[in-house]
Amino acid sequence: MSLNIPLELLLRLNQIPNFGSSAVLRLLKRVSAQQLLEYGAVEWAHLGLDSRQIQRWLQPKKQYIDPVLAWQAQSAVNQVITIFDADYPFLLKQIASAPLILYLQGDRNLLQRRQIAMVGSRDCSDYGEYWSRYFAAQLSLQGYVITSGMALGIDSYSHRAALESGGKTIAVLGSGLNRIYPKRNQSLAQQIIEQGALVSEFIPNQAPLAENFPRRNRIISGLSLGTLVVEADVKSGSLITARYALEQNREVFALPGAVQNRFSRGCHSLIKQGALLVESYQDILENLSAYPSQSEMLTPIHPVVPDTAKMKPLLIQPVQQTAESDKSAVAYPELYRHIGYQAISADDLATALNLPISEVLSQLLELELEGAICTVSGGYCRC
Repeated sequence: MSLNIPLELLLRLNQIPNFGSSAVLRLLKRVSAQQLLEYGAVEWAHLGLDSRQIQRWLQPKKQYIDPVLAWQAQSAVNQVITIFDADYPFLLKQIASAPLILYLQGDRNLLQRRQIAMVGSRDCSDYGEYWSRYFAAQLSLQGYVITSGMALGIDSYSHRAALESGGKTIAVLGSGLNRIYPKRNQSLAQQIIEQGALVSEFIPNQAPLAENFPRRNRIISGLSLGTLVVEADVKSGSLITARYALEQNREVFALPGAVQNRFSRGCHSLIKQGALLVESYQDILENLSAYPSQSEMLTPIHPVVPDTAKMKPLLIQPVQQTAESDKSAVAYPELYRHIGYQAISADDLATALNLPISEVLSQLLELELEGAICTVSGGYCRC
């Protein structure tokens, strides 16, 4: 049931240190909003708050209140959802540290849809780029909303693939919605507003501080039925999201990769710890279908009807390079783009590039001499 709690009151409560949404919920079940506004130091002390907490209530910082109210009034695009609202995301509300307030631009109804979180390294390989696009597109076509953090690398590829396939995507930011980070994703952010939703627990003008990003990861996993880690080093922040998912009793999926690919080591570690190894999107669908009681609480899935004229064939063409891709300077970049961390034969490369096998073999030799690729059983792969 939605309670009519003034936003200004919640913005004041949100400033109290170590006084999370669970405490606020318990408090407002006992005390009306009007009564609370009349509380002084004595009443708060009786509730068990210390002097620092009481001081923050009595002297709230206006820079965390007035700009938010002005932002909300500025445009219908700017929306605020509180934990007392009927359309606060059901799954997110179940976690221990659910945010009291969410700021949103875009379609707020998407928060009630079934979501899959997709995360991974910012500095990823072509293998990670390809499979993030594959899973995001295929899961979108099955009606799932793709939720991620709009970082460079896996996050951005996942968002874009969802949009390109006609699906929906949610980006959870580690900054305020007025401070898009990274800046090069400004155009992506606008696309997401138009075809999905941007979400943040931080006030609109909050800078992208380093400590914000691990904290926002709990929201990415908390919104979702499961989290797919596409590619991650052992120190990747995406493993924080996976840990949050486990703590929240959500599914964790991991994509395996080549043993020599450092970007797959985090995924392999998760698999050793019990994450579900996935090879196709069907693995995820089959696993999530085992939880009807949880799924029934969410909006029914409406599969996307793909526009086959716009769809690009998978496993035929290489993934298009973007400014986000971190590529080494090599003699034959077009050939190099077709070689990943899984072995591929010279014949397959010749077919993909439409080049004579003799020319491909000559180029492969030069790349091997550069140390860019290695000869392995089954063909060639990156070193």
